[in-house]
Formats: sequence, C-alpha cells, structure tokens
Amino acid sequence: MRICLDTETTGLDPAGGDEILQLSIVDADTKQVLFDKLIQPKYKTEWEAAQSVNNISPEMVASCYTFEEYRDTVQSIMDQAEEIIGYNTQFDLKFLTDSPCTGIKIPSCCKIVDVMQEYSECYGKWDAKNHRYKWIKLIEAAEHYGFDWDKYPAHNSLGDVFATLHVYEAMRDTTLYYLAQCFYNDGTNIKCILEHLGHAKRVLYQMEQRREDVDRSQIVAVRQDGTPELVVQHPPF
Repeated sequence: MRICLDTETTGLDPAGGDEILQLSIVDADTKQVLFDKLIQPKYKTEWEAAQSVNNISPEMVASCYTFEEYRDTVQSIMDQAEEIIGYNTQFDLKFLTDSPCTGIKIPSCCKIVDVMQEYSECYGKWDAKNHRYKWIKLIEAAEHYGFDWDKYPAHNSLGDVFATLHVYEAMRDTTLYYLAQCFYNDGTNIKCILEHLGHAKRVLYQMEQRREDVDRSQIVAVRQDGTPELVVQHPPF
C-alpha cells in the first residue's frame, strides 16, 4: 500500500517537546482517507507561533484524545505501507518516531518519497551556502499545478495531503516532458534526470497498459551527432 501523510504540530522540534495536533493519512492510490484526527497534546498547553499558521487552538483539541489512543491504529497503517509520500516527509516522520508521545516504528523496507525535494530539484534555485536546492512551499508547488485550495484549505493536514498527492501525480504525468527539458536546457541537473528516468518507466508502463497509441519519437529525438533534440514543446499527456 502507498500512503501519503501530513501533520500539524505545536512547533518544529519533536525531541524538544513539540507534539502533533493533527495527523492525516490517505491511500495514495484510492484516495481513501485512512486516518484524520485532531489530537490533544500530552504536555504542551499553548503554541502561539504554530497556531498563527495552522489555526489550531488549545480549545479546539481540549476534548480530543491524545496520541496514545490512536497509536495502534497508526502503527497498523504504517506496517502495511510499502511507500510513504509526503512534503518534507522526514519532518512528519520524526514527529511519529522521535517524539516520546508517539513511538511509531516505520518498516525498514518502506520507501520514503519527499515531493518537496523532487519539486525543488526541478524548479528551485541552487543554494550554494547549504549545497542544495532551495525548498519551495507546498502552497506554491500545488498552485503551479492548479490545485483547488478552496476545497481543501492550506495548513490543514488533510488538505496538505491532497495537495501533496496533486503535485506528486502531476509531476509524474508530465515527467517525459520535463525529462526532455532537462536534456535540452543548459545547466542540466543530473540527479533530476536520473530520478525522472525512473518515473518515465512507470508512466510508459501505465500508457502501455491503457494501450494508448503514443509515438515516443515525438518526445525526444536524437540528432546524427548523438545529442538530444527537444521536439515537443508542451506536455504530451
């Protein structure tokens, strides 16, 4: 099972005492909501800075259960997961695994996909100081692909899950086009190319399964000297 998850929290440091306020988990293939709960912190009583972003007040979670009540349910979902998708995925997983209030274990064989990293490597600017591409906020990435925030508000973990899935699927649906761009443009990001090659295999397999008549030679052609030539100027599907 592939799942996508997101959290809203009291802060940024689970090891330092910050806790989960909301956790949402969705089946990435069926879009079924597997878990979506507001959670009462066990120790934290106020979180003004986080509240200004996620709009979850102490009063909203005062009558909710603590995470302990949901631990077995969440662990059962994780035990079935073959792939975990998120936006800044390690941030959410640390709250599930490193906080003394949670104690969730992630199977070692589970694949972790960080859509923020994938998107930033394709669209972000290089940060020479930190030796990585600058992170791009989920709201910007989702709007780039036309996500409807009216249906699922931002900074609500369930809304962020569906926005993450929207970006995740949009990137893979157009992966051949972006792969062609990577080969064609100057300053090629080799890592991005290699990752998109893997995504391309999956997309082509899905296309073959649907028996679509797509001429792949229209996507990337090769000149006589062996260099790639961009043919299609718009996403082919």
